[in-house]
Amino acid sequence: MKETSLEKIWEHYENKYKFLVSASREARRLIEDVAEGRIDAVENPYRLGLLRAIRGDAEEREAKQ
Repeated sequence: MKETSLEKIWEHYENKYKFLVSASREARRLIEDVAEGRIDAVENPYRLGLLRAIRGDAEEREAKQ
């Protein structure tokens, strides 16, 4: 498993709590999608939620809603 440094996280988020909320929401959304059969669980949804939050994908998705 690849580890990510805190510096990479702070490139996208100045506030660690905002990052954790964003990652948690993304993981919850992924878990709901798996439970409802919309996507297949190929990877751990918690890890995937963190990675999407680091890339900024989760924050963009929240802004659209």
